[in-house]
Amino acid sequence: MLNRLKVMNQASWLLLVDLDKTIWDCEDISSMRPPFKTQGGNLFFDANGNAVRIKEYMVRFLRWARSRGALVVALSWNIPEVALEALKTTHLISLFDYYAIEFHPRKDMMLLNLARELREKGLYHVLNCIVYIDDSKHHLELVSSIVDACCLQPEVDFNDLASLIKAVSRCLIRCRLKTWFQYYGEQHGDNVPGDSGSYLEHESSVHL
Repeated sequence: MLNRLKVMNQASWLLLVDLDKTIWDCEDISSMRPPFKTQGGNLFFDANGNAVRIKEYMVRFLRWARSRGALVVALSWNIPEVALEALKTTHLISLFDYYAIEFHPRKDMMLLNLARELREKGLYHVLNCIVYIDDSKHHLELVSSIVDACCLQPEVDFNDLASLIKAVSRCLIRCRLKTWFQYYGEQHGDNVPGDSGSYLEHESSVHL
């Protein structure tokens, strides 16, 4: 399911985001019972009255990423109908361009299916720069085993909006440097001037 296709054609990087324990504090939204209902603030409830809290700084981050050219994808091991119902009820669904939500743990296969569809829709260029956020170290390793992604784990690589934006900004600069060096190498062989390491030391001060 793709939306805002015109805007996505202008996207310059791919942001993969887990849902459980990443966007909200629930460990398994599929175990919840729809319909969901909101009650103001960042809380919503399932039909049994179980509460789920949305991480507000992640919502603000998604808006920041979209404003900076991200194609935002929910990459989640969940029952699609339940997860999508939660996203719709909380209006979070508008922050995502694509929903790679499948009821199995093979997120590497989800990503391969996503990449195939993006290529078919002419959006393959965003695959050159991938940032993946997930609370599961196993899933981060699974995805990084098949693509050159910048993988970030909540409470390990960041713990608030400022540290998350800083971490992702560093990822984007590395992507841009990698693309530039690849292009320069194709044009001039292996004689690439300068030292990328010295540039990266100052990358956190660059505003993207």
